[in-house]
Amino acid sequence: MVLILASWWMDLWGALQNVNSLHNWLKKHREERGGDVSESEQEELQRLRQKYRILKKKTPHSKKGRSLLCEGAEVRCHFIQAERANHSVSMLCRVMRVPRSTFYAWRSRKPSARAQQIARLKPLIRRIFLKSCKRYGSPRIHRELRHHDVSIGRKRVARLMHKQGLRSVSRRKYRCTTGSNHDYKFAPNTLNRSFNISEPNRAWVGDITYVWTIRGWLYLAVLIDLASRRVVGWAMATHMRQEFIQACLQMAVHRRRPESGWLHHTDQGSQYAADDYRKMVENWGGQISMSNKGDCWDNAVAESFFASLKKEFVYQTTFTTQDEASLAVLDYIRWYNARKLHSAIGFESPNRYEEKMARAALGQAA
Repeated sequence: MVLILASWWMDLWGALQNVNSLHNWLKKHREERGGDVSESEQEELQRLRQKYRILKKKTPHSKKGRSLLCEGAEVRCHFIQAERANHSVSMLCRVMRVPRSTFYAWRSRKPSARAQQIARLKPLIRRIFLKSCKRYGSPRIHRELRHHDVSIGRKRVARLMHKQGLRSVSRRKYRCTTGSNHDYKFAPNTLNRSFNISEPNRAWVGDITYVWTIRGWLYLAVLIDLASRRVVGWAMATHMRQEFIQACLQMAVHRRRPESGWLHHTDQGSQYAADDYRKMVENWGGQISMSNKGDCWDNAVAESFFASLKKEFVYQTTFTTQDEASLAVLDYIRWYNARKLHSAIGFESPNRYEEKMARAALGQAA
């Protein structure tokens, strides 16, 4: 199709050149003779105009054909190479205005170092993108490439992703769902947005979200270690009763064994403000901290985790049952801890960052 458009454009261009040449000749002829043109000259002019109109009607997309002819020699050589099975090289070179010697020189030329690097990078970028379940954009893919000792700029990664049609999933608008209208006492905001903690098990943040399924809602509670951004405790249920978030707290404490004085920060939801839950935290040596009313930024780390969960996974899937959703969310949490590159910890995964912290602590002790 492109070859036909290119051929039509060549005919049209030739007709235009003939019409323009004839106009110039007639103008000069009038000046020399000082009068009108002859009848035969008028007929020739009308014939050329008619040919021009016919060719113009046949080429409604002439601009597209022209854009191909305006491309560089390398692009046109690629086109000739792709079409040489259907047409002769001589005819293709003539239509595309490329000397045959140029085409054959292009074929025998080895790919440049940059072209070879791009050929290696494209499948690597695609593999990282698909391995992240299409969750990574150019910043995290750039960091992942750095982990593979690949030296490349982030903008170049973005260009190569764009050329391959790779685009990470988008984020939806935030919606506040905390129910803080209750009679329980509120704890002070001891954390006060001090999210940069240097030691693990010194401060945890928690929150509750929900996942829609065809059979009903699935509720998810998590506790996240601020030092490594690792999800240290989680629980899922079809209800929001006390035992639901108590199970999350029990998992975190039994797995991590925090020393007395650790900080437990959440919003002012009734589940976290309940007396039974607060007693559990205090019995395990924890100190209660709560966000200010209606201020999601006071618990930004937990909100950010849920935003990533929803954007990268939940909104891309339709679950039939709560059990199906529960297994899928569990897989995401495991992937998040083991693989997710987190910007707050130098684009490391939470597990890898904790390993680095442990090695650094051993080195200081030695």
